[in-house]
Amino acid sequence: MPAEHRPSDLDEPVTRPRSRQDRGTPPLGVHRQGVGAPTVYAHGLGGSHRYFEALWGQLPPHEVIGPDLLGFGRSPKPRHCAYRIEDHVQALEPLVPRGALVVGHSAGAIVALALAARTQIPLQGLVLLGLPVFSSAEEALSSMAGIGPFARSTAEGRLSAHATCALACMTRPLWRTVVPRVVHDLPEAVVADTFSHTWRSYSRTLRNVVVDHRVTDDLDALHAPLLLVHGEGDRSAPLLSLRSLLAARPRTRLVVLAGNHHLAVCRPQALAEHLAPLVRTFDSLPLPAEAAS
Repeated sequence: MPAEHRPSDLDEPVTRPRSRQDRGTPPLGVHRQGVGAPTVYAHGLGGSHRYFEALWGQLPPHEVIGPDLLGFGRSPKPRHCAYRIEDHVQALEPLVPRGALVVGHSAGAIVALALAARTQIPLQGLVLLGLPVFSSAEEALSSMAGIGPFARSTAEGRLSAHATCALACMTRPLWRTVVPRVVHDLPEAVVADTFSHTWRSYSRTLRNVVVDHRVTDDLDALHAPLLLVHGEGDRSAPLLSLRSLLAARPRTRLVVLAGNHHLAVCRPQALAEHLAPLVRTFDSLPLPAEAAS
């Protein structure tokens, strides 16, 4: 991850004159494939649309809309952005058609939930994978300490984390080549894309979306059908916290699978069994006469 003070090829140049569009939310990079009713996929922190490629291969053919969230992958990484939940929702909203199914993972699940609760877009449904649920910022930081010291130090904005990211920035081409070859529990493309963001986009999204944002208000305001899918060994989003929250929401469906935080990558076939009935294919779309009747 590059350092905040060091411009890179992934940052929006500071000296470029800012148009009216720049002062708003820039358009996201998006991958599209297939035909049928649309399904939008929102990846997690440090990822890109390629995180879901293994899952797509297990699902019936359908229209895939795979954006890279603001600050990640091929999407713009504006240096002036605060990367709040509102910023991510505003950037994602133009890519979500009426009647779409929305699938979100981790931080992307938080963004997808906020979009469904705060916008007027009628959705077919919402599937949230590994939704992080914390009652307070302190609980979130404590959970990150269990993942590793770097996650918590990044969320707290410590100089040590910033310095590590500065070093990664200077040697980013090397890390993109070497790390995917030595990390074997995730696909090479997924690992390589963890270096396609900036310190600012990563650390601010982590703090503002995952640590400081409470999902309970969005859950209370949600009207779309909701399916939660969680790995029983998920250390990034503890299952116990999620179950406590759902105790007061008996109408929300929860599926627990053997696995960790990366079910879409590590257990795509098992996940697809629960997702496939929700994915509308080209054949399942109504004919024009049916739609009009």
